[in-house]
Amino acid sequence: MIQFIFAQMVLGQGGKKPPAPKPTPVTISINAKDGSTVQGVVNFRVRVDSEMMVSGVEFYVNGKLRATDDSSPYDFQIDTLNEADGPIKLKFVAFTAKGSRNEKLLTLTVDNKVSGGPDIHVTKAGEFIASGEWEKAIYEGRIALKAKPNYVPARMILARAYAGKKEFDSALAQASEAVAVEPNNIAALDLVASLQVRQVFGAYLRGGEKELIELGKTIRESLSNAASMRRKSLDARVDGFTSVTKDNLIDFADTAIGAGRYGAAIMQLQKPFEADQRRIDIANRLAFAQLRAGRLNDADRTVSLGIRYGKPDAYTYALKAVVDYERGRGDSSKEAMKNAILNDSSNSGVRTAQVYLAVRQGQWDTVRSLGSDLVKDEGQRAETNFYLSVMQDRTRNFADSRKFMEACLLAEPASVEMYCEQGLRAISIAMTPNMVKKFVDMNLESAKGYFEVARTARPDSAQALTGLALAAFFQDKDLDAMKFAEAAVAAGPGYAAGLFTYAGILQERVQSLQRAATNKLAEAGKIGNTNPAEAEKLRRESAEIEKKTREYLQVSQALLNRAADLDPDGLGFRQAPSAKKAYDYFLRRGLVPYFAPPSR
Repeated sequence: MIQFIFAQMVLGQGGKKPPAPKPTPVTISINAKDGSTVQGVVNFRVRVDSEMMVSGVEFYVNGKLRATDDSSPYDFQIDTLNEADGPIKLKFVAFTAKGSRNEKLLTLTVDNKVSGGPDIHVTKAGEFIASGEWEKAIYEGRIALKAKPNYVPARMILARAYAGKKEFDSALAQASEAVAVEPNNIAALDLVASLQVRQVFGAYLRGGEKELIELGKTIRESLSNAASMRRKSLDARVDGFTSVTKDNLIDFADTAIGAGRYGAAIMQLQKPFEADQRRIDIANRLAFAQLRAGRLNDADRTVSLGIRYGKPDAYTYALKAVVDYERGRGDSSKEAMKNAILNDSSNSGVRTAQVYLAVRQGQWDTVRSLGSDLVKDEGQRAETNFYLSVMQDRTRNFADSRKFMEACLLAEPASVEMYCEQGLRAISIAMTPNMVKKFVDMNLESAKGYFEVARTARPDSAQALTGLALAAFFQDKDLDAMKFAEAAVAAGPGYAAGLFTYAGILQERVQSLQRAATNKLAEAGKIGNTNPAEAEKLRRESAEIEKKTREYLQVSQALLNRAADLDPDGLGFRQAPSAKKAYDYFLRRGLVPYFAPPSR
């Protein structure tokens, strides 16, 4: 009886199974309306109502699964700029743990205004950049790029917008694409250079000194890329002149000087100046180019003739102040600077020349005072920020030095002076007493790297080449040191630091060769009886080495004499330096006259 009742309970009346419970309905709601028009990035929030546990929601675009989400609320996103303008079908499918499901279909219209062409969107992006609305600028730039793929203005505007967001990797990618399309686009080259610098200082800001050491090689590579791009941009400006005439002579000279192409400027200015030495605009530019090219005697002559026959202005007297100081005529230099200030104390050349002379004399309080005034209305100049960086470094305020270094390189990514300054700083660190050899070597390699960047910025820079020679001098790499020093002297025959350093390197080489000659003679003496032929060969080799040492000594002395003639106050003793003394002189006197060039 009990078994019968149990069967009735299980099977129900007539022995039949009870009906299965009806599935709980699944309802979907979405924050979007069917048939609406969308643009840009669209976010969808899906809500699912069900008495049973929802296991997830799938998102389909035009029949293809794009994403899944298993946690409520269910969020999905579509970037319509990756889709074609026009109808787009979306499907959202919800599932429960028990197998129930439901779906919702939407047909939307994508309209990013691509058909309007790229230029209107580039213009809008520029307006958004001006107001700091970076995301909107990026959106408009992307529309422009979709309207016209690889359109350089669109790439450029996107690069600037990403830079505004401080997303420098994305900014650099866009700018680099622009350069790939138009390799000689000056604005694009400059933008890549600037972004490389910004990317570097992003790395600086992310870490302390330890991280900077670890990042050193990467940082120098990025700076080298920045200098290279800027070099291409500067060269493109100069090469853009198909011919130089009397009508565009000054424009060409200013462009060549701005590009560090001093030889090109001198070549075009020399004859017109000789034809009419009253042209003070030509005299100023010619003398400045000669100074920067390490041709001090020529600059001295040009300034003297300009003052004698022309009508010297404030800039002419500033040039004279610098030339006189470099020639050891201190009183005359001070008088010339007084005349420059009386003529026009606000002239950029006069003001930056004052700072240069203060740096040369180690007058850091004066540099601080003059630099503070310059920052107020000349703060964008590379020269201003360079000198403030140097001043802060010399007074051991390294954080501010780095800040001004960044400003200098943003103003001029091809600043030979700034890269050489960093090379000198690395050598200074390498000379720290009791430093572990590994770190000495690392800092000397760092110095070499910065001088290489300087040479990338200007391949014929005597200052950069001397720095490379000096780094090799410290590394006891005589042959490398000689190679770079010889190149430095060829590039700047009037550059005293290069001559002085080369003299010291040759003396070091002489000592090395003399040891080799002595060793060969000693070996010849040991084997003279047993192997006379080999002993004679060693004696001949020793004699050849001794001959070479005498030649090196003569060249070294000639270099010292030339250097002393150029700087009688600093090098009157005419004694070849060690690496340390060559560094000390380079630090004090190796800076090529650096101040604002003449302008209209």
